[in-house]
Amino acid sequence: MVLIFTSRLVGTILRTTFVLRTSKIHKAIDLRNQGLKFKEISELVDVPKHLLTKEMNRVQIIKGFQYEIFPTKEQAEYIQKHFDAARFVYNWGLREKTKWYNYYKIVKQIEKLEKAGSLTLEESLAAEKIKKDRTKIYKTLAGKKGSLSLRLTSEFKKSKNFISDNKIGDKPLRYSLRHLDASFDNFFRRPSRDTYPKFHSKYTFEKSIHFEEGFRLDFENNKITIPKISGEYGPIKANLHRTFEGRIVSGSVKYHSSGHYFVNLQVETSALKPPLKEITDFKKIVGIDLGVGEDNYCVFSDGTIITKPRHYEENKNRLKIEQQKLSKKVKGSSNYNKQKQKVAKLQYKISNQRKDFQHKLSATIVKNFDMICLEDLNVKDMKMSKNFNRHKNDAALGELVRQIMYKAEWNGKTVIKIGRYEPSSQLCSICGYRHKEITLKDRKWKCPVCETVHDRDLNAAINIRNIGIKNSTAKFIYHDENVLFSVMDPSDTKSI
Repeated sequence: MVLIFTSRLVGTILRTTFVLRTSKIHKAIDLRNQGLKFKEISELVDVPKHLLTKEMNRVQIIKGFQYEIFPTKEQAEYIQKHFDAARFVYNWGLREKTKWYNYYKIVKQIEKLEKAGSLTLEESLAAEKIKKDRTKIYKTLAGKKGSLSLRLTSEFKKSKNFISDNKIGDKPLRYSLRHLDASFDNFFRRPSRDTYPKFHSKYTFEKSIHFEEGFRLDFENNKITIPKISGEYGPIKANLHRTFEGRIVSGSVKYHSSGHYFVNLQVETSALKPPLKEITDFKKIVGIDLGVGEDNYCVFSDGTIITKPRHYEENKNRLKIEQQKLSKKVKGSSNYNKQKQKVAKLQYKISNQRKDFQHKLSATIVKNFDMICLEDLNVKDMKMSKNFNRHKNDAALGELVRQIMYKAEWNGKTVIKIGRYEPSSQLCSICGYRHKEITLKDRKWKCPVCETVHDRDLNAAINIRNIGIKNSTAKFIYHDENVLFSVMDPSDTKSI
């Protein structure tokens, strides 16, 4: 009896200690978010230093997970009704905002005329009537509470129509209005870059609806519960090929015109922030010249050459035949829809081939190297040039860089982007001479000073590595006489 009582007492004390320590750690994290330094937090919160350091390095990472789902005929029809309702609400909101946007432009013109003093008495009286509705204009355009969201409930949810008759969920419709507000915000912030929002068509390549919460995953039975949809027709079969630990922040259901349904989940996971790895081997540093040429996809500074995959080129002839067949069908007929799905499936295959290649390549780069030096390419401007053909567009270099960036961050690796206008192709990697007369056609050139014959891409990759090392603040613990630039920290005696 004494042993049982003692063990229970010890367990109670340990649980109480754990709860108190956890609450103190949460308090310390809140103080860190307020901007306090580590020394100030350690004085205010009584927690062991090693635990406080560990928890302070813990970060919240939002990761995306995509699963393919296989709905039944009834479930698919109900999902399609949600797509139609979300599109309808988006177009309705855009129509209302367009009215008020035209009204908004009239008000701005009146204000300019009033400043100039060029309005007559009748025009000024009319202008005052227009200005009375100014609050409605700003509320509708800014998407504030009390504008379109309240009208959505009053006009569609309470009256008999397509939305109320089919028991459409409320949250996907409100998400459509959020997306509309975001597109208007982008338009007003960057009118030169973002165009005015356009109406959504039911013949789009992809359709999607969004939910904030309510997703539940059964990994044992490969089933997923989608809010509102599963409430009417039960859980949906899915290919849950990856597990995760964390809180589902939001999710969406997407339909591809090839006939595939997907669920995209945003999961918030708590993980310790990986420290940047100290570079102990010069071979773990790589410079990558992204291939703008015809043959090379990218060239590494260690001499590795990745040839450019021809995913589109391999399927081009078949895609051409299928598209010609589609053009001969009667638009809107069942044969037209069947052929359209064939074309979509082929395009979906090309897209998957490209994604698979890029994910494998980016994972290999991050796994094998501790420091990765890249060019800061302006892909959008490159696409506007005459020399940018479909082979270069098919390479999707911007997507490769994006994948390397976030995978390196997850694994504690260093990524250095050199300046966009660095002359990496013109510099001699041996003597440093700059040859300004090189053109895009010159794939090999000879340095007039040291007479070294350079391969253009390999030489550029070596220069990218050297410039990246020079501009880096990473910690190096090695000594190599072949390095062009001195990259060792003189204040760090351990590295010498």
